[in-house]
Amino acid sequence: MKNILVKMMMAGALVAVSASSLAATEVIMPGTQQVVGHISASGARNLDELVAALGQKADLAGASAFHITSANGKNTFSGTAELLK
Repeated sequence: MKNILVKMMMAGALVAVSASSLAATEVIMPGTQQVVGHISASGARNLDELVAALGQKADLAGASAFHITSANGKNTFSGTAELLK
């Protein structure tokens, strides 16, 4: 029983590491990466939420990174980003 529990914990840790390594990262300067699309997000309460929303959309689109091209707002924030591969 203990052996099965250890194997399950190791598998869970491996999945968590694998998922985080696939997440799109925000880049300041796109560099040599190719722009493969654009995304937008709105309704964020602060800039951190906006970056998180854009990152989630970039992940869902299969991008390896994203570059924020605009962000604005007062009570709620909206923004756009380029998807990069």
